[in-house]
Amino acid sequence: PALIDDCLRVNLQLFDNKNKSLSCHYQGLRRLFRLSHEKEFKYLRKNMPHLQKTCLLYVSVTGCKQLDSEKIKEEITDLIVASVFPEKNIRQKAVFETVCQSASKNLLSMGNDIAKVINESLILSQELTVQLSRTKNSSSVQGVKNQLEKLIYPGFLSQTTSGQLKHLPRYIKALIGRLKKSIENPKKDEENSQKMNHWWQKFQSIEEAKSKFPEMDYLRWMIEEYHVSLFAQELKTQYPISEKRLQKQLDKVIAL
Repeated sequence: PALIDDCLRVNLQLFDNKNKSLSCHYQGLRRLFRLSHEKEFKYLRKNMPHLQKTCLLYVSVTGCKQLDSEKIKEEITDLIVASVFPEKNIRQKAVFETVCQSASKNLLSMGNDIAKVINESLILSQELTVQLSRTKNSSSVQGVKNQLEKLIYPGFLSQTTSGQLKHLPRYIKALIGRLKKSIENPKKDEENSQKMNHWWQKFQSIEEAKSKFPEMDYLRWMIEEYHVSLFAQELKTQYPISEKRLQKQLDKVIAL
């Protein structure tokens, strides 16, 4: 049995698929946490920093046709819940209450931090888009555009985990640095661009078949870190990265 999220309440349901059951149960736990802290979430949604600016930037940067601030607030709230409530398979009331107590202590601070990171990411994305429109003599323009579209796009808030969200500003800064360096040293940029294209092609060749595996998502973000190592070493990577490490992770995914 698993808890299922019915928006205004949670229910129990039986599943014949274990993975589906665990996924739904986690969603149900998160909804139950939100319902048990309704007052705090109401305050948080009302007082998110830079909310109006973030909503306007989201529409501008992602190309959405209309502003849906409630949907954006909901996506941000889901990210906050995932950050403070990572436990996925709680089955006992006492354990749930203990986790809730711990999570609630970090709710407001984590919410403010996530809202600020989203706003910063959108501002940087807008700045980069302007720079791209003004850059005429660089072979990397299309590559930078393609890379940016993998980071910031309609729905990216619901597709980016809270753990990776905090790295978005660094990834976009790496793109800004790449564009600048491509003008100064186009030959080096071309060499590094070919390396990046090689790994994106490998990733895309197995993406459809392996997308459900967490290891595939990890490979995707490893490639992003590899981009930082090639084009913006001064920003530093989250962990050591190399083609050898990428190949090892790729082999791991293929074997699944």
